[in-house]
Amino acid sequence: MEVTNNCRLWQPDKAADLDKELVALGIKVHDHRTWWGIVDELMMRGRSDLAARAQRYAMPTLNDIITELININLRGRFGDLCDACRAQIEAAANRYPLFSNETRLDLGEARVVATDLESVVQKSSSNDADRQRNALMFLTTRDLFVRKVSGFADEIQLMELPRDPELNRLYKECRGKVFSEVTTIRKRFCIDEFHITGGSLPMVNQINQGVRHARKWGFELVLASQLVKDFSNLIDMASSVFVLKSDTEQSLTEMEQILNISPAIKEAVRRHVNGPGPQGGLYPGGPPHQIRRQLAGAEKQDRTGSPLGPDHDIRGHAHPRCPLYPNRIGGHCVGNSRPALSHRHGDRALA
Repeated sequence: MEVTNNCRLWQPDKAADLDKELVALGIKVHDHRTWWGIVDELMMRGRSDLAARAQRYAMPTLNDIITELININLRGRFGDLCDACRAQIEAAANRYPLFSNETRLDLGEARVVATDLESVVQKSSSNDADRQRNALMFLTTRDLFVRKVSGFADEIQLMELPRDPELNRLYKECRGKVFSEVTTIRKRFCIDEFHITGGSLPMVNQINQGVRHARKWGFELVLASQLVKDFSNLIDMASSVFVLKSDTEQSLTEMEQILNISPAIKEAVRRHVNGPGPQGGLYPGGPPHQIRRQLAGAEKQDRTGSPLGPDHDIRGHAHPRCPLYPNRIGGHCVGNSRPALSHRHGDRALA
């Protein structure tokens, strides 16, 4: 997918494990070989997995952008703006070295993944800088997941692909296969300790976007936290709330204000939802107390089939033939071992 003359060049020992694979495949590398050229050749050899790894080194990094901002021609056109941009990018590269070079994060073909952010987030974030850093780490983890499970085959036509007919065909077939698998696999993305993001607006916006596209992509989004107020900006997107513990009047008041529950439900939560005891969970053999959101005083529920049921198949067949086919949006709120939310595209209790 080489499209410019200013591509990143292969360097020895930049990716030693990948170099071994190239040697085994008989692909010659040298100081003037571009990474994009290596990506294309790996695709020709049928190794899309290695091509994806090689592509990391073909993409520009923050340091590459800084180098370009020193370019005389660019400075001649934009002058001081180049200096201002360079200062900001250098500050970002120094502050977040994790993002200044090629990524080492790779989920590969894993079907179940758990990401521990313990060492890169501040649990007691007391200032905007800490909250911003926390949100950035959560967003990065979300991106690792979403890039693996989102997209449709009709997007291939919008991609910038090589002009070579054979390479063009290979890339289209590869992406088509990926998108085909994505639409037939059930997916679930869980974020625990959601409060650590500090209610970051970018994080909330990404969650909102994920909920709106959940049905289209066929995945369930689960958010778990210790306080109901952590979801105050997301309640309107939710359809069910599971509360497993609420042992203070303050938390009950917050539930009443944020979830708009009735006095009867508030009293039921006060009496029954007090966390696990000596005998185990709240209801041995049963689910935790669930608060179903109500509409006009009566519970309503819209069932549009299983997460990847007939309606999803119908959409898959109809969308290529009808580009304006409307997407349906659904949601489902689930709790964890504390007040929590989850959004799912299947069963939906309307708010």
